Amino acid sequence: MPLKFIEGRTSRFISFKPSRKDLVEKYGQAYAADADKMAYDGPFIIKEWKHEQEIVLEKNPNYWNKDKIKLDKVRILIINDANTAYQMFENGELDFVDVPTPLVEQMQKEGKGLTYMDSFEYFIRFNMKKEGKPYLANENFRKAIGFAIDRESYINMAFKGISKPATRYIPPTISGLEKKFAEEFPYEFYPKNADVAKAKEFLGKAMKELGISDPSKISIELMVDDSSGTKDGVEAIQDMLVRNLGIKVDIKIVTFKERLQRMRSGDYEVMITRWGPDYDDPMTYLDYWTISEGMINSGWTDEKYNELCNAAKNTSDFAKRNEIMFEAEKYLLEKGAVVPLYFRERLWVKKDYVQGLVRTFASGSDPDFIYASVEGK
Repeated sequence: MPLKFIEGRTSRFISFKPSRKDLVEKYGQAYAADADKMAYDGPFIIKEWKHEQEIVLEKNPNYWNKDKIKLDKVRILIINDANTAYQMFENGELDFVDVPTPLVEQMQKEGKGLTYMDSFEYFIRFNMKKEGKPYLANENFRKAIGFAIDRESYINMAFKGISKPATRYIPPTISGLEKKFAEEFPYEFYPKNADVAKAKEFLGKAMKELGISDPSKISIELMVDDSSGTKDGVEAIQDMLVRNLGIKVDIKIVTFKERLQRMRSGDYEVMITRWGPDYDDPMTYLDYWTISEGMINSGWTDEKYNELCNAAKNTSDFAKRNEIMFEAEKYLLEKGAVVPLYFRERLWVKKDYVQGLVRTFASGSDPDFIYASVEGK
């Protein structure tokens, strides 16, 4: 039976997957750009690919466990507007879909919808080398920002309570040795709710170090992009920072593409951005802030932090490796390099006849169709 669903604007990245050398050499830059320019070793092959419109998957007759695959076909429609996609679901044109934020409250009241965490973390990054803004390079000022934000209120306002406050850097979905990393290493650096007293304490230290007597002399431009997850509720964060710290905050909304360009070139002051996992391990988040990652356009580099990450990468003692990564996470937050906001959670709905479909956080493999079936349609 075929299955139809919507694919929005997301990144797709699979680590450690094999590529055929002869095809890579044959097609060069065009390799994997079309359905007929790649090899397949999974449960499905791409039968048809109309760029920016749809992708049609069919069961792979050469898959080692093909008899266990119940779906014959999956039709993926590429539509960026979540409201359009949901209307198509209501009209019977799609079999499952993520619920747009404006409809979350209604779905919850009606007892509809399923949730899953996709492990995307949204956070604030600072341009610590911005001319004329010395406070952005001050770790006490950055931590003042972090403690002034009420994450729980922000999530309730922006996402109707769907998502989890990021009180630390490593998401709760990421694996440790035997359990989740967050279970093996419990930690909370920032509270769910704003700690105004602590925020003002850090701001006072920063102002003393910078020779600033009046917080209203401090102004920042908070940049967000026009995609859901950044612009939603950003005025709430603006209000929290103005009210709790007395600083000036302007909001600048740009396109998703422009935000990426500005982030890479360092053309910003303060920015809400995100990171999703390339693989199920804390290092996919920690490595983001190392010199080797190349994401240092924030101006933050730290020799001790780099040493911790390198030590974790070079030890064969996995228990010790996790301990080092926990130390690196704590150090990153204590230095104010990043201010986590929330771990994204999604509400989705499906038709009753869709069975066995797995929504997963691992980048590139959501949704997982291996166990899915269409029953009684």
